[in-house]
Formats: sequence, structure tokens, C-alpha cells
Amino acid sequence: MIVPPEQLMTSEKAFRLQQFYIHMKAWRDSERLRRRWRDINEHYFGGKLEPVRIGYNPAMLWNPGLRIAAGWTLQKGRYGSRKYWVCLHPFMKKHSGTVRELNTLIHEGIHVLLHSRDKGHVGHGGDFRHVFERLLYRQGAFSPDYAAKQYVRYGWKKPAKFSVFTEKWHRTYSSPPTTT
Repeated sequence: MIVPPEQLMTSEKAFRLQQFYIHMKAWRDSERLRRRWRDINEHYFGGKLEPVRIGYNPAMLWNPGLRIAAGWTLQKGRYGSRKYWVCLHPFMKKHSGTVRELNTLIHEGIHVLLHSRDKGHVGHGGDFRHVFERLLYRQGAFSPDYAAKQYVRYGWKKPAKFSVFTEKWHRTYSSPPTTT
């Protein structure tokens, strides 16, 4: 879609954000991701997540703030009839069906859950950490490598039980199958 010059915003950041929303207008949900989201919602969130539009947004390729993000959750804006959009970075297509994709979708699921509870939810503060750790330690929702990166990225202190969880996770998923 071509935007007339008079409608372009002046700053580079504003321009890139505008391009992101242009892609939102032409959005196509990914049916495979929608099925995966439904399974994650049932298994990890007990069906509590609000309906979302979910797919890949190519504008994340050139938006400097989003280039490194695997996913992004938006509250209802000007586009669409549902409340939330879960945008995955196009590079996530090559991680289709992997633990990395699962980690990203659960992470975005936490944002959707918190947005639906608290309309002002932003970022990865105490509420996010509480839900993250509940899913991590009670349901084993994230891989230890991913969880460790989140603790570092958001400046959270790892609890003592993290090392126990890591050892248990690796024993469960790294051990060769036993034969009887």
C-alpha cells in the first residue's frame, strides 16, 4: 500500500510505526498459529485468554524497536473487531512448531491475560513476572534457556528453585528413552 506524501509523519520513528499499522490493515491471520494459540490457551491458561488476531507482521523487519522482538501484543486500536493482535516477527516462520515459538506465544499470552485484567498493563513488571513464574514452575511452560534470558533481560533475580527446575527439565527432556 502506498501512502501519499502529505500523510507521512515527520520523524523516522513515527514513519516506521505508521508502516507497521499499514501492514495491520492488510492483516491475514495464520490459521496454524490460531490453532496453536487455542491449544496454548487451553493447556497453560485454562481458556482464560481473550480472542486475538494472530500472524506475522513484516513491518517488524524494519522497525528498530521491534527488530529484536520475536512477538508483540497490541491492544485494540483502529483496526479489526477484536481486542488484541499478537504479531510475530517474520523470522519466527522458520521456528514453526519449535520450543522457541512455544515460548514466544506463551510470553505473548501473558501480555494478553494481563491486558484483559488491567487495561493499563505495560511491560514486564511484577504482575508479568508473577504469571511467568507460575507458568514456569507449576507447569514447566518455558525452557530453562528461555527463562534464564528473561531473568537477565528484565533484571529479575532468579529464585533458588530455578536451578532445581533446570536440572529437572534437562533430565526429563534430554535423557535417552529407556527400554524394558
